[in-house]
Amino acid sequence: MTVAVVIDPFDEFWSEYPIRKGKKPARLAYEKALKRATADQILAGVRAYKVSLGPNPDPSKVKWPQGWLNDDRWTDEHTAPAISAAVANSKQMTTLQLMQRYAAEEGGQLDEEGDHRALARGAGG
Repeated sequence: MTVAVVIDPFDEFWSEYPIRKGKKPARLAYEKALKRATADQILAGVRAYKVSLGPNPDPSKVKWPQGWLNDDRWTDEHTAPAISAAVANSKQMTTLQLMQRYAAEEGGQLDEEGDHRALARGAGG
């Protein structure tokens, strides 16, 4: 028997966001944001935002989740921080390749969709 685990899209967003402050207003902003974008688009934007902040972002420079959602920041273009000479010297890398390289340098891994948790859980999900 297989048991399906349903994850609330907001909870997934919240777990990915770099700082977790103002959960109630963030949830309200998330519900409104879903009228302008899909949960997957928002989550992809959060992941790109996290990569752009680097491994140890200054909390004072991280936008609070409510403001990030209200401002449609998932549509922003992000650049990855200077990770290493190898990455800096690479000619063309996709965002996913940059995320995978970054995760590898931080001691983790990403699957083919950029999800680090899928590999941490193992092949079975």
